[in-house]
Amino acid sequence: MTRFLAPILALSCFVGTTELSPAEKPKAEIPSAGVVDPNDHPASTIVIQYLNHALRHEWTKATSLITANSLSNVHQGWVAGVKRNARTIDDEMDAVRLVGKKSLKEVENMDSGAFYAAYHKAQQREFAMDEDRLAQIMKSLQVNVLSAGVEGDSLVHILVRTKHVDDNAQVSNLELVSLRKTESGWRVSLMEKGPKLIPLKKK
Repeated sequence: MTRFLAPILALSCFVGTTELSPAEKPKAEIPSAGVVDPNDHPASTIVIQYLNHALRHEWTKATSLITANSLSNVHQGWVAGVKRNARTIDDEMDAVRLVGKKSLKEVENMDSGAFYAAYHKAQQREFAMDEDRLAQIMKSLQVNVLSAGVEGDSLVHILVRTKHVDDNAQVSNLELVSLRKTESGWRVSLMEKGPKLIPLKKK
């Protein structure tokens, strides 16, 4: 996978090349468990919108489609990582300058959505590529829905296959996108793939 697409395809869905738009079809009744047609699930529309923003590098708009808990965890995890791994003040300053701030305290005080957008913009600058290569990737990109699995009424996992042409090779990747139902509707959740430890009650 190209470096340009790595942060995007981790949160991607549906079919498209240059312009993605939700399919218009009657709403179907969604069961609370099992595999369903992803085009029947309202969460598919949110992933399509997120991908449209990400492909255009509209990171501020993309943050509105991610759960608040996910954004907070990414933000706090990055700050904790800098505190843990920076061996010198220069290391710390290099890290905070990446997101346009002058101190780690300023980064801590950022809105989590603003941090997420700033971080991705920094990655975009670091892995910049020439316009011709970028245009080739954008023109050839296909994101195909394979299935959607629901867990209860508030969690869905959407499996997609992505393909694009980079130089003289076709790059294909399998992605799993998780979304949670919130008060604002379905939102991308970045915390579902990792292992979870749930303490058991002692008898």
